[in-house]
Parts: sequence; C-alpha cells; structure tokens
Amino acid sequence: MTVHMIPPICSPNATFTEQQIFNEIKNMKTKEEIYCFQSIGLERHGTKEHAECDFVLMTPRGVFCLEVKGGAIQRKNGIWKIGSGERSYTTTEGPFKQAEGCRWAVLKHLQEQRVLSRKDAIFGWGVILPSVVFDYQDAEWSQDVVYDLRDQKSPFSVYLKRLETYFELKRKEKGGRSTPPLNSEKLRICADAMRPDFETGLTVLGLVIESQREAPILSREQFRVLDLVLSPQNPRLICSGGPGTGKTVLALEAARRISEERQNVLYLCFNTELAAHLSVERGDSKFKITTLHKFMHDIIRRAGLSPAVPIGISEEEHFLKGYPALFEDACEILLETDELPQYDALIVDEAQDILNERNLACLTLILSGGLKGRWAIFLDQGDQADIYSRFEKQAFETLVETGAVSVELRENFRNPPKTSAEAYFFSKAAAPECRRQLNSPVKYIGVATEKEAAAKLRALLVELIRDGVRPGDIAILSWRKAGQRLVDRFPPNVGKPLVSPREAQPDRQQILSTGVAAFKGLESEIVIVTDAPDSLEIDWQTSLLLVALTRTRTKCYAIVSNAFIQWRAIEMLKSQKNVED
Repeated sequence: MTVHMIPPICSPNATFTEQQIFNEIKNMKTKEEIYCFQSIGLERHGTKEHAECDFVLMTPRGVFCLEVKGGAIQRKNGIWKIGSGERSYTTTEGPFKQAEGCRWAVLKHLQEQRVLSRKDAIFGWGVILPSVVFDYQDAEWSQDVVYDLRDQKSPFSVYLKRLETYFELKRKEKGGRSTPPLNSEKLRICADAMRPDFETGLTVLGLVIESQREAPILSREQFRVLDLVLSPQNPRLICSGGPGTGKTVLALEAARRISEERQNVLYLCFNTELAAHLSVERGDSKFKITTLHKFMHDIIRRAGLSPAVPIGISEEEHFLKGYPALFEDACEILLETDELPQYDALIVDEAQDILNERNLACLTLILSGGLKGRWAIFLDQGDQADIYSRFEKQAFETLVETGAVSVELRENFRNPPKTSAEAYFFSKAAAPECRRQLNSPVKYIGVATEKEAAAKLRALLVELIRDGVRPGDIAILSWRKAGQRLVDRFPPNVGKPLVSPREAQPDRQQILSTGVAAFKGLESEIVIVTDAPDSLEIDWQTSLLLVALTRTRTKCYAIVSNAFIQWRAIEMLKSQKNVED
C-alpha cells in the first residue's frame, strides 16, 4: 500500500526535525493505505483563533494528530521550555495539550464536513521528541503517546501501531464500541475534506518560482563522488550518469576544490556553448575552462603551426585525426623550448564526446604523471553518447585499467518527473530516479505547416514574457543547423533578441536560441523544442530528443508536426499493449 504525503514535498519552512519525521513517515513500510498531512492549519480550535498541527495521519483505524519538537525540552513551575539556545521558546501550553487540542479541532472539522465522526473511528494524538529520551511520567500523558530517541531504532509504523492500540483501549474503557476499519474510499473522502485539491491556473512564472524554491541540493551520493575526487587515495575517478544527474556541477566543484589546493587544474569539455557559459559564470575561477579543440588550437598556434583545415579534408576528419597529430607535433616543439604547459589535475566533462585513443594520447602529454596522474572524467555512456558517436570503448578501457575508481550517479535533480518520464520513454537507457516533485509535463503543440509553427512559437514567446518569465530563462532548441532553423526562416518578433548562450548578457533580457546538440551540458527554466522530425527512426534521433527534453528545469514545450503527435500516440499504445501482454 501507499503513504500519501500531502503535500508530496516537505514544507521549506519546516524545521530539521520535522523534515526528519516527514521522511520517516514517507518511507514507512505499510500494508495499509495511509494519508499524511503536514502543517495543517486549524480554524476550528477550541481555545485559539488559529492553530497548526505538524502532522495529521489518517489510517484505517482512525485519525492522529502529531506534534513534533526538536532539541531539548523541560518544564519548570508549569512553564515549558522547548529547544535550546537562541531558538528556544517558552509556553504555558506544553506539546501534549497542544497535540490533544489539535485532535478536537480536526474532529470538529470532519464532523462539520459530514464525512467522519467519533463513532466512526479513533481520534488520537501523539508527541514526537526524537532528540531526547523522554521517560517522565505525568497525569497529562501516557508513555504510549510519546515517540523519543529510543523509537528511532524501530520503523515509524511501530509507533503508529502503538498509538492505535492505546486509543482503542481508551475508547473501550469509556464504553465505546470497536468500529470496522475505514476502507480506501472512505479514507479518500476524509482526505479530500481535510485538504481538498483545487487548481487556480498556475502561470508559467508560478511554475518557475515553485521550481526554484524546490531546487535540489547535492545528494549524499554526489558528495560521495566529490570525496572520491579529493581523496589522495583515489587520484583517478570515472563518474557516469544520465542527463540531470549533476555531472557538470560535480565536475566544476571538483575543479574548484582541487585548485584551492594550489594545484594547476585544466577543465575540458566538448561543447563550445557550455565552455563559454561556464567561463562567464565562473569568471573568477582559479582554473582554466575550455573545450578540448580550443585547447588544442591554442597549443598548435603557440608552437607556430597552422590549425587550419587542409584542402580536400573535411572539418570532421580534421578534428578527429588532423588536430591530434598537429597537437602532438606542437607539444614536441614546445617541450624543447620548455613552453609546454603542465597541469597537476585534469577534469573532463562530456567525456563521451571526446573519449578516443588519439585524444587520450594527447591529454597524457600535458598532465603531470600522464594517465597515472590526477584526473576525473564525467560522462554519459547512454543515449547521449550517440549524439556525436565519438566514444571509443577501448579508450574507456584504458582509463579503467589505470585503477580508477568508478561511480555511477542514479538520481535526476533537474527535470520534473513527468518530463523525465517522457524523455526516457523512447530511450534505450534506464531513467535515473527523479528527485524533483514539480508537476510539469511536456506540452506538445501540433502544427500542420512551418508557418503555423512560426506563428505558434511567437504566440508562446509573447505569452511567456507577458506572464513575467525572464527572456534569459527561455531556450529555443532546434534539431537543425544554423540558417535552417525555424527561428532563422521565420524570426519571431517579440521585442527581445535571440542569441546563442555564449552571447547572452548578465541582464538575461535575451532569449537563448541554438541547436539541441550545442546545448548539451546546459539547462534552462523553459525549453522550447522546434524542427523535430515526424518520427524517431534511428538511435541518433532518439538520443537528440532525450537531450532536448532533459535540458529543462521547469517546463518543456515541443512544437512538432501533427504527424509526430500521431506517431507518438501509436508508440504509446504499443507500449501499453506490451505491458498488458
């Protein structure tokens, strides 16, 4: 069965202790359906104009109001002191009377709503003091209603069962009769009466604000990765993870911390837009941020060689073969004049786009100790590796053979759950666990012609800006090359310029516009996808859709052909049928 947490995320105003209990209840193993309400306001309190209950639990046996107090607790001359230090406070009403008073307020409310009465279920209360051992006896309470430090050794369900038993016995002592458990439908009706759902038409700006409030911090798993990067016992690290798992955040933080050890750090990535963005964001960095090919270009030029593409050779072939060869020649020249830069540590982000034997050989020339030196690579071996198809397994195995520690990130901290589910629906890769709670599905906008697509794009931009979304929080990502994109053929005139991420100004009054692949490693509050094909027929297309949808933190729109809408619907039906079979 399920514990329904309402709301599903802990209040940002909750104390650390309340957050702890929130998670204890949320993760409770139970065979019953249970509803948990956090921070319930009570207007029907008997002695106060307004009161608040930390948690109200609805189980098949009844309703229980729980009061949570962190830190130390004492009572002297009838005055309670809760907490310690500057955060402590005093009150004549202790937590036990407070919880009991909330119980009557909840009962009164449910009776007025005509959904539940005292004859239908138990109405109990409890006090949670997880920071102390509270073994004091008093006529005001029974130890059965107390949850203290000793109870943390057992699942929270044990305490809940103790409350149910205690108040059931109290009911019988007063001549009350036992009642049958509340069924799922009755519990749902009672839950709706406690805090009914409603919708007020939340604007996109409201979603952005809610998303930013929810913005997750680094998880314990991610801190573990940083500890590995910084550990002298583990000078080499391979960190893999899908979109939104925080690879770039970790790579930057690792580079920053290592540089603070007075180490000369080189941070490399493949994406020019990402490097430019990070250089602006980290303008005061003590480490060098650049792309692999820009770094090679500068070394080649410094040695007096020409990085230009030779006649008859494609740019792609030159980057794959010509640049590494020129770079090695340049290193030999600079080594003779003692001008070849050496780095104490190397951080490589987006490694799946640059990891091949030639590039690996080049990097060993500028890293102290070569492959036995200090380095950390961050990569996605899943669908993102198909975007440029430059990932060579042999090069990866070479890194593994150095004894590097390998870790995998399995939690998505960027995307709303429904967006993540949509992004991975067509993917071969397993979706990481989504830690976001924001209810924001992908919105597909079907069109019949490119002119209709342009009109709907402009209308959407006007609506977003009118609603208060900053232009800099909007990114238009196209499947096509520059000059062939929808925004190039039909520029949307909305009074705000469209610029690439590298051209964006700090005032964030420009709308970002670039290709999907060029936006890898970056993210935006609002993402608008354009120029997608009518269907996804090859792995490269599937990978590109995954990258496009997972760039968003708040809301993703996809302006696609009606043919794509139909194709997607058919694929969804096929998937559903396979599950049923």
